[in-house]
Amino acid sequence: MNISYVTNAIKVGDFEINKKFLKPREYKKKQKEILFQTNLVNLRFTLNKDILSKKICHVYFFCCNDKIFKIGGSNSSIEDNLENFYINQAISGSFSNSRFLCHIKIYAYLKKGYKLSAHAITYDDVKANIKELNKTDSHIVGLDSRSIERILKDIYFKKEKKYPEWNYQENKKEYSSDVKMYNLMTNYKTLRDKKKSKALLNNHLLISHFRRCKNYNLV
Repeated sequence: MNISYVTNAIKVGDFEINKKFLKPREYKKKQKEILFQTNLVNLRFTLNKDILSKKICHVYFFCCNDKIFKIGGSNSSIEDNLENFYINQAISGSFSNSRFLCHIKIYAYLKKGYKLSAHAITYDDVKANIKELNKTDSHIVGLDSRSIERILKDIYFKKEKKYPEWNYQENKKEYSSDVKMYNLMTNYKTLRDKKKSKALLNNHLLISHFRRCKNYNLV
C-alpha cells in the first residue's frame, strides 16, 4: 500500500545514513566517559517542533519509496517515540527485536538508494461520558494508541491480504528467517548479558559487532 492512500497521515521526516557512526557522541557538557554513536541512521524531522514534542496518541508509518513497510502506535511524543526507540536505542540500549529489525532494514535500504520516510496520524483527546464513583459525567480523555493501531492494521490487512513487511509478529514471521540479521541481534544480546554493551571507545568487542552491523546488506 502506498502512503498516498493514507490521506490522514502527515509526513514526519526522512531517514538518512549516519555518517558519524562509531564516532564519538557530541555533548553540550563535559562528560567523564565519551561514548560512540551506535545509530546507523538518523531521522531528519520535517515537522514543526511543537507538534513533534507534544505527547499525543499517534499511529506511525515507515515507508520505503512511499510503500508502507511498518505500522506502529504510541502515546508518547512523536519525537521521543521515533528518535529514542527507532534511532538512538534501536540496535543498542533499550533493545527490542522489532526496533532492531526496522533500524537495520532502513539502513540497508538506504544503502541501496531507496527513499525511507516516516509518517503519522495524530489523534486529539476526545470528550466522553465517563462512569465516576456514583454518577456519569463528561470528561476529556486521551485515546489508546494500541487500539487505534490495531484498527488500522486490520484495515490494511483487509485491503492487502497481509500486514506490512516489517510487522513480523502480525505476519507470524520468525526473525530467524533473516539469518544474518538474526545473528547480529543474538550477538548483541550476548554482549549485553555479559555486560559488554556499553558504547565506550575502548570496547573493541562492541565496536567489532557494530562494524558487522554496518556491513549488513539486503539479500
